[in-house]
Amino acid sequence: KHIYKKEYHLKTIKIPRNEANRAVELPMILCDSIEERNKRIVLELIQFHEQGNPVLVIFQDLKEIESVAKMIYNLGFKYINIFDGKDDIVRPDRIAGINGAISLGTNYCGRGTNILAYDKPLHVIISFYSSNSRVMNQAKGRTARQGQKGTVRIICIKEQFLYPKIVYDDKVK
Repeated sequence: KHIYKKEYHLKTIKIPRNEANRAVELPMILCDSIEERNKRIVLELIQFHEQGNPVLVIFQDLKEIESVAKMIYNLGFKYINIFDGKDDIVRPDRIAGINGAISLGTNYCGRGTNILAYDKPLHVIISFYSSNSRVMNQAKGRTARQGQKGTVRIICIKEQFLYPKIVYDDKVK
């Protein structure tokens, strides 16, 4: 705001939301290890999936996706959407909001797109914590877009929450 005024002599105005934010942020779950975190993620994912809600789990790293996907497959689930940025045809805005959908992706998953939840609210699980509020707000913003209902929960490692590293677009500083 100050840069626009000082450098370009422009005034800025705040534009209100089109619709009220209807996202419900559930209490954070802090885990002692990656194994505990992954088990908690899978348990929560199954709980929402069984209710018919689409679920999107956001990770920082592709290796983490592989580990959790394996746990889900071992429980007998056959259809998991994995958004790893390698396939432009499989896009979150098209399939992640389908009732009962299970989707795993990195923080880039769904960025700049509108994931439409068709009949049930999209539940987003964020598997990491960053001291960069922009990164966290982007991850939380995957749900309850354009007046829709939705829920979000952070399930991360306790150490990551207590001693966060600053993350700038997947680069740790």
